Parts: sequence; C-alpha cells; structure tokens
Amino acid sequence: MSNNLEEQVVITENIQTVPKRLLKKVSCIYIPSSNPDRTSKWFAEHFQLSSTEGPWLTLDDGSDLMFIEVKDGTTMKYKTDAWSGQNFDMNMLSFQVEDIENLHRSLKQSGAQVEELRDNGGCGMEFYFYDPDGNKYGAWEMQTMVTRKQGISNTADIEEKFIFGNCYFEGNISSFLTEAAAHSRGSSRRVHILDCEKLREEDSEGYKEVINRLNEFNSKNHNPYLTLVYSE
Repeated sequence: MSNNLEEQVVITENIQTVPKRLLKKVSCIYIPSSNPDRTSKWFAEHFQLSSTEGPWLTLDDGSDLMFIEVKDGTTMKYKTDAWSGQNFDMNMLSFQVEDIENLHRSLKQSGAQVEELRDNGGCGMEFYFYDPDGNKYGAWEMQTMVTRKQGISNTADIEEKFIFGNCYFEGNISSFLTEAAAHSRGSSRRVHILDCEKLREEDSEGYKEVINRLNEFNSKNHNPYLTLVYSE
C-alpha cells in the first residue's frame, strides 16, 4: 500500500503545468486630449468606429480608446534616437489596418495631418497620422512578399520555387494558405508579388499557377480574402 502511495506522489510531482500568460490583451488605452468629445468624434468619423458613452470608442478586437482631458498640452509621443534617426518623435500607439492605401488617401483628402505612405517590404506598409490635439499614431498593414528562388528549374513544383514571407512567416504557398485560412498571425490579406514581368518571361507557367492558387483560395474563403498586388 505504501509503495502505491509513493508512486502516486512521484507521478504527481512530475506533472508540469503549462505557464499561463498573465497579460492577455490591451483592454483600454487612455489618450490625452484638450477636448475629448471633439477628438472622439474625429476618430469615429475618420475610422468608422463605434461610440459607447461619452469620449470612448471600441476597436474590432474589443479594446477601448478613452480620451482624457488634459490642460497642459500633453501628447502621446516622445523623443528617441533609437528608431528612425536622431531626435525622432516616437508614437506610443500604432494601429493595424486594412486597405492602407485607401485609408491614407482618405485621410489626406479629409484634411487630416498625415505623413507619407512607406512600403517596408516584408515588414509591411505604414504611415503616421495626427489627431486634432497633435497626438501621433502609426497605421500599419502587414503584407506577404512573394519571390522566386534563384537557381531552380522551371519544371520544379511551385512549392519549391516560390517563397512567401512576412515579418512573422516564411514558407511555401501551401503553408501560407494554411496560415491564411486559420487567420493566424503569420498570414496577411495583402500579398505582394515581386518582379512580375521577369516571372512572366522566365517562368510563365509557375507564375500563372501561383496566381491561380491564390485566386482559388479567394473564391473559397471570402473573409478574409487576399488582396493581390503586382510589381513589375
């Protein structure tokens, strides 16, 4: 009897618990504003956000933006030499967006203060914008770059010839589409195919097969669907 108890104790002691992440997600972001109602309405109008009570908006993931009145001109930015040159005005908050080119164009047309749209390849596309109080924000959309491996025969399978890569993922087309179907962090709606003219000249069949696979995925998965971007 005692031996059985000892065995049970040993088994219990060897069980390892999986550590839990203690910080789950961002619940609420408190944004300084000289006029919270005005800034809240500005965000709601420009980004089609829903309002709850007062100067308080909710994002798609459930996190909230709450605008808090300040009287000393405090804004959400700080100086740093560690990001984009010396004495850079660093934003504290960056939003993940979709259809970033149209969003950038819309903000400019509305008269909002925006900086240029930058294409950072596999690190995505981004721009900075400012609210009426001068708070600086980033808008960022991830994109997956499609390139062809060098030195591989045209007769090889597209799984071997083409690489799909972004800041969270690198792999073949099947692996990427699996990520996309699961809405995982390694997927993106924006898919940027590079050197299309060269591909059409040197491997037209492989190029067509990649496009067909992506379009086939789109026809079966309307949400999220892939946005294909072509660079010559």
